[in-house]
Amino acid sequence: MAADIYSTMLSQQRVQELKSAWRDSETYITSGAYMKCSYGTHEEVLNRVTNNGVYINKNPMMTVKDCKVSTSEIPSGEKALERLKRDIDGNMYSFGYCRSPQHPAFIKAKEVHPDVIGGRPDYDVDTGVFNFDLSQYIYPCIPEFIASYSNPASTDIMSTEPEWQNGSKTVMIDGVPALTSKSCLNCFKGGQITFLTNGMDMPPLEFVKHYVK
Repeated sequence: MAADIYSTMLSQQRVQELKSAWRDSETYITSGAYMKCSYGTHEEVLNRVTNNGVYINKNPMMTVKDCKVSTSEIPSGEKALERLKRDIDGNMYSFGYCRSPQHPAFIKAKEVHPDVIGGRPDYDVDTGVFNFDLSQYIYPCIPEFIASYSNPASTDIMSTEPEWQNGSKTVMIDGVPALTSKSCLNCFKGGQITFLTNGMDMPPLEFVKHYVK
């Protein structure tokens, strides 16, 4: 990621184009859908860890419980495609680098130089301008999701497991609401994860290129 951090960062213009092109009607989400965190620098793919046997056009459907972060160690320099093939213990890994002022490394950087804890200058893809202000450095993203209690079909009100918000009100998979294009997920660091594609439509070419480098 370090070598490609700037060349593969998402521009706000591209994100807005994808969101404005998103169909008005609600669609279901399947494995392979691309996501974006409001504080993240890169897109991420939602993976299916286990087969639930429910498909749309041969694509495994996802549920509100599919938000486990992978614990796999990612070898330095490993290609993203190789990582996806090996990442079997979680639905996602990282959104690149985090811009949140609530990131622990951001807070720690007030005591030590950002470089010491993996900080990088931020970069505005739309303007091509780097921000070398040490107080605005960005740090590796390690998602931590907030527990949800508001899914419409939840029967375990004491559950402390994170879940996507706004799951389907009508379609359940083993009693769990299916994910939809309106679903979102909140990170403890303040970011909100939303979908850029649904896993069934052809993804933007630039996303595919990011994952085969």
